[in-house]
Amino acid sequence: MSELLRDVRHGLRVAGRRPGVAVVVAVTLAVGVGANAAIFSAVSAVLLRPLPYRDPGRLVAVFAHETRVGERRNPTSPADFLEWRKGSPALEAVTAAQPWSPVLTGRARSEELRALKASPSLFDLLGVEPSLGRVFHSPDDES
Repeated sequence: MSELLRDVRHGLRVAGRRPGVAVVVAVTLAVGVGANAAIFSAVSAVLLRPLPYRDPGRLVAVFAHETRVGERRNPTSPADFLEWRKGSPALEAVTAAQPWSPVLTGRARSEELRALKASPSLFDLLGVEPSLGRVFHSPDDES
């Protein structure tokens, strides 16, 4: 313990003789610790926490892959979706979703929204409730 105190006193004496260097060292340490905390927070939120859905480890996204044109993640055709929904033994439940960017107009200026067009079973599959409104329950809701 006495060696630690001796080292701390020595460090303070050296820092007192060269305060500019001490400030640069302190700022560098503060930036390093802050950057490390920010990166860990982002990694923790995105990669380490499970998704806020029922059984997140069992969710998969299926995309069409057109090898002739070299494109990946093509939209799946409605016929393929209906076939998978009808009887794929590997999939317990199937729902379709497509990104959508509607433009909201009204009294204020127009605003482009980020949305998702989805089949009615999406909320049931994810095990969540909508934040507003109701979920779709009848086949009439699909049209």
